[in-house]
Amino acid sequence: LRTANETRAALLPEAEGSFTEVEVDVENVTEAYAADNGAGYVISAAAKGYGGDVVIMVGINADGSIEGITVTQQTETKGIGSNVVDNPEYLAQYSGLSAAEPLVLNEDVDAYASATVSSTAVINAVNAAIEAYNQIP
Repeated sequence: LRTANETRAALLPEAEGSFTEVEVDVENVTEAYAADNGAGYVISAAAKGYGGDVVIMVGINADGSIEGITVTQQTETKGIGSNVVDNPEYLAQYSGLSAAEPLVLNEDVDAYASATVSSTAVINAVNAAIEAYNQIP
């Protein structure tokens, strides 16, 4: 199991592994970190999935686009919701999207067939992170 800082470094490699926590006050956002070198932010957020909370980390680079997301905690149903939260190809569709405004399921990102609750949990958590990103001065 990687440490939180290793996960942040993997999501935002340009940060060179050095982050400082920043204060944000957004519902469902648990923490936000700024890259010390200005490369961007990594924000952790959660949303209700089918089996409980889906917790994610979102890397947002300095140009305001999503570098990547990773699920750090989940209890989704194996073979259904796990197809969303444990699927790097599914999660990769977030990479490159703008963090300027909330994302819309089935417009910006496709829902995973038969796992719409888990797909919705992921996009809701990403949108909470986007809201936090847009509050950081």
